[in-house]
Amino acid sequence: MKKIVLVLGLMLATTALFAQTAPGKYDKVVAAEVAKLDAIVKITEDQKPKLVALELDRQTRRGEMKDLGENATDEQKASMKQWYKDYEGKLAAILMPEQFKTYKEAKAKDKAEAEAKKAAAAKQ
Repeated sequence: MKKIVLVLGLMLATTALFAQTAPGKYDKVVAAEVAKLDAIVKITEDQKPKLVALELDRQTRRGEMKDLGENATDEQKASMKQWYKDYEGKLAAILMPEQFKTYKEAKAKDKAEAEAKKAAAAKQ
């Protein structure tokens, strides 16, 4: 009887050990993106979970489209494009107006720098 209880206890302990939730596929990317946004606009503790959820949704959608690759239907591509068009609206709903303005300015600056870098590389 002791052996049965011991085996069952060992099985239960092993199951509990491996039942821990493993980190998600996109957790590191989501954390990095939210940290990058925090460095730009100084997000609040109330905003952080909302931004994590939004970024996780974005990364999940990107991953799904990447997995589909050339097999993505026109409907799926259109859905993804629409989601990206709506992304800034969702972000604006989470951020305060001055934070969103700072975000847009930083995004425009990054875009300009990337275009300048691309133009310089094209000249060479």
